[in-house]
Amino acid sequence: MKNIVLTGFMGTGKTSVGREISRLTGFPFFDTDSLIEKRANLSIGEIFQQQGEPHFRQLEREILRELSPLLGVVIATGGGALLEPENLSIVDRNGLIFCLTADLETILERIGDSPNRPLLPQVKTLYKERELLYQKLPHLVDTSPSTPEETALKILEIYEKECKGENLGKRIYDADPD
Repeated sequence: MKNIVLTGFMGTGKTSVGREISRLTGFPFFDTDSLIEKRANLSIGEIFQQQGEPHFRQLEREILRELSPLLGVVIATGGGALLEPENLSIVDRNGLIFCLTADLETILERIGDSPNRPLLPQVKTLYKERELLYQKLPHLVDTSPSTPEETALKILEIYEKECKGENLGKRIYDADPD
């Protein structure tokens, strides 16, 4: 059973959608940024400030190496994680990758002025730089017009088709209110 790997720019809903997929399927959910913070005993912002981005990226790669061999889990990566070819290769072995997208206006509205986002001052520039790279990733899913549950259901529909009906644990349609 393949993993569901979520990536994309900050504010596209990776954590919210990942939690929703976990709720709908019963798959365990892992947020790499949260795991990095626990391991380092520092916030992402503090890691960037005190130890630098290269150290953060090293921790990120270690976490991905640990999570990737698991099967049937949901992994939400940091926004830059899968732009590194080695990291992409690590998660691609056992995972189906979904790149969550949103328009810049939606992203800015969602992220607000969060101190936990070390790259916030560079958002517009970073968005333009990463946008082309994200376009190369499989399964782009626009979260701008959707709730996390609607996005999760779209992803699970693609997952079922790609994995040819593999058992998803809980039936995802049991959670559909209609």
